Amino acid sequence: MVWTLATPCLSVVWATDDVNAIRFGEAALAYSSGSIQHTTPQDGVVNVITGDNQTTGDHMILGSRDVLYLRLKNPGDVAPGDLFTVYKRPHKVFHPVTGQFMGHLVNRLAVVEVREIDKDLTTVEIVRAYAAVSPGDPVMKFALPTNEGAAVAQPSVSDVEGRVIEFQSNLGIMNMVAQRNIVYLDRGREDGVRPGDRMDIVRSGGSLPKRVVGEVKILSIEDRTATALITKSISRILKGDRFRTK
Repeated sequence: MVWTLATPCLSVVWATDDVNAIRFGEAALAYSSGSIQHTTPQDGVVNVITGDNQTTGDHMILGSRDVLYLRLKNPGDVAPGDLFTVYKRPHKVFHPVTGQFMGHLVNRLAVVEVREIDKDLTTVEIVRAYAAVSPGDPVMKFALPTNEGAAVAQPSVSDVEGRVIEFQSNLGIMNMVAQRNIVYLDRGREDGVRPGDRMDIVRSGGSLPKRVVGEVKILSIEDRTATALITKSISRILKGDRFRTK
């Protein structure tokens, strides 16, 4: 009986530790910036009725500590204290040079914690907010990026080269980016890229020799793509620009 009562408490503590790990700095940036994914689990959606009986009144966009409702596929499998991630899939990503379909861009908006469960709607509270949450946004069970710890423990490959294939989507339509912006690359875990790696952005063209126009730091990785922060730029970064390991 003691173990039956203790186990849920421990799982909540571990979940809290995971949420705290993505609270500030580059860890929060890496989580919220998301990645390019071929498939993304969906366990429900943010319900269209939000804030209808809260002190904040009726509103359609929510932020940190707000209460909202989820319509989950399997509410019977959920318990108070469980965490979910709210996200967006703004568009498909195609390689700017080859035209190959790379996956969907996925941006994480918030982490929410279950407060009450009903057969129709599940009440949750936002515990980490990275961007505005709106009705209809999909949700999935919370998890830190897959195998990040295992990837960090493995050595990086010293001669990785590839292309910048996409920009962050929360700043509108962008044709070029610069320092402190997020970019997505066409190399990932299977290519030997590791979180923390630094890459030079290299441009060539016209009568000029190859030249370094910026630097990026890898924040997170998928099997064949990576999410990176531009840490330095001496020129605007363009889709299709080459990168190489420093």
